[in-house]
Amino acid sequence: SVDEGVAKSIMSLVTKLRSVEFLLCATVAIICLAEVVAGENVLHQEVRIEINASQTIGLISPAYVSFNFEFTPSEDYTASDKLRFLAGHLGPSYLRLGGNSADVTVYAVGKETHCKPHNNSGPGTHPLPEQCMSVEDLRRMLDFTHATNSQLIFDLNEYYGYGSPGEDLGGGPRPPRPGPLNASNMVDLLTLMATTHPDLTPPYLTLGNELASNLSPEVSARDFRMLADVLTQLWPQHGNSTQQSTRPGLLGVDFWWQNTSWLQGFLKANPPPLEALTWHLYLLNESVTIERILDPAILDTAAQYAAAYQQVLRGAASQPCATDACATVSPRLWITETGVGWGGRALDQLAPSYADGFWFLDQLSLLAHHDVVVQHRHALACSWGPCFIGPGPSFRPRPDYWTAVLWKQLVGQHVVPVAKTTPGPPGAPLLRVYAFCGKAPGSIVMVVVNLDRTVSYALDVAPTTLNRTGNTHEVFWLTPGNVTEGLASSSIALNGTMHRSVHPCMHALLSMFNAACQLRFYSRSYCRRKSYAGITRLPMIVCILRSRSRCGGDGGSEDTQDCVFLSAIARRDENNVARRCAVDVIRLCSTVAHPHPCMRCVG
Repeated sequence: SVDEGVAKSIMSLVTKLRSVEFLLCATVAIICLAEVVAGENVLHQEVRIEINASQTIGLISPAYVSFNFEFTPSEDYTASDKLRFLAGHLGPSYLRLGGNSADVTVYAVGKETHCKPHNNSGPGTHPLPEQCMSVEDLRRMLDFTHATNSQLIFDLNEYYGYGSPGEDLGGGPRPPRPGPLNASNMVDLLTLMATTHPDLTPPYLTLGNELASNLSPEVSARDFRMLADVLTQLWPQHGNSTQQSTRPGLLGVDFWWQNTSWLQGFLKANPPPLEALTWHLYLLNESVTIERILDPAILDTAAQYAAAYQQVLRGAASQPCATDACATVSPRLWITETGVGWGGRALDQLAPSYADGFWFLDQLSLLAHHDVVVQHRHALACSWGPCFIGPGPSFRPRPDYWTAVLWKQLVGQHVVPVAKTTPGPPGAPLLRVYAFCGKAPGSIVMVVVNLDRTVSYALDVAPTTLNRTGNTHEVFWLTPGNVTEGLASSSIALNGTMHRSVHPCMHALLSMFNAACQLRFYSRSYCRRKSYAGITRLPMIVCILRSRSRCGGDGGSEDTQDCVFLSAIARRDENNVARRCAVDVIRLCSTVAHPHPCMRCVG
């Protein structure tokens, strides 16, 4: 919240929204994406933005941006310090252990203690063979969640004893499961959790992955009731604080999108209480192109699906109970798998590119305005398209990872209404604007996405939106790391500094300072404009840590001011290999009698 004069100075920075550029400012944070357009035929249009920050129209989870893991015994990423470091900056989050691997995983407990993988590959079967998960595998995954400020959602095998369910490619057809739920293996595992190994109990459980093509809604509801009964028997005193471990929460049903009729049948079949309705959304299916990523009609279908599911949930809630124990499914919508698409030749090229940010940032913003409380990116790290991070051992972050980190730093939980107006037609239909309360008290975050290839926009934020004085703003520009590649760039630049992987000085800075200190990034050009002494001499990444604190001078007087400016630099040899990482203190307002809080961690 800033006064009108400051607002105008902010807006002067975004007079033209060029493509694949994000601008983030706080206390007013403005995240902008638009396509780079050059030439004399580009039109310019003014748009007035009005935000009603006094009204809340939605509430998202603090873990709104979350992620998944596919369990693969041959690829244990959980011990990687680098991956833990990267995942930790997406926290708080939920980590769903599931996906295609869920319904082919056998737990090495009970009669399966010495289980061996079985190859069930063949026509119509799942691309993954059966695989074994040991107790130690689960322990390592839980340890990973503890180290990364995430909570585990464990996807149980609903197909145990029947081989592979096949692969769900948008609704089937697939053969039905040949018999009832064989719960013996999962019961052995849950019993182990409830008795001898309570430390292995995950916070949440769900059952099966995209089995609407294999199971009727009535069969699926019966399976969930059976699981709920097992949980009640093993954790009869759920919520008792004297217990070492409480009963895991139950989520469901992880079904594929466009299945409203199946969902209606599931809710009519009296499922047990579920804490959230979970579903999967791959918006572009296997037809991933830049044109489709920038198509507003396609982007809007995500909200249409969410609205359809909400209508089904409201209809089910309005019906009288058919049994004495009326089941309740939370109206909260939870997307436990999402990506721009699930297949096609272009997916592996475009999903890890800067262009994917248009879909990703728009879907994050759009669905927050349609009662979706969590979205899981599938997956955290992998070799194929939609993942946040590339495969090990390099674990190179992809552009959307950095967008997610900035979202986590800036965007709060409350969704607020926003309106845009233009002096005349056509009304800027390709300019998409969203608003949130920021994490900083009293702050506002705007998300602006320009899908128009022929129009650049001047944003005029109404003074009533920014009606407080005395606040500052911080600006973050994100652009393609490779300007020549443009939208197809596989890297991202933050204020002109490319972020392709984690710089070693990032580790040094983030491990050196505690959570009370906020890390901000600036480009060298920005620092030159601000005339920060010494910063322009730095040859590499510039990381400035800024914090407001009371600083004691020699005379004992105290002032509230910007106290700390720190930058990280790396010395590199002729082969461009980092040899030494150092922290250069540019200016520090701190004395022995009045140490700055960040100095506690400085040796």
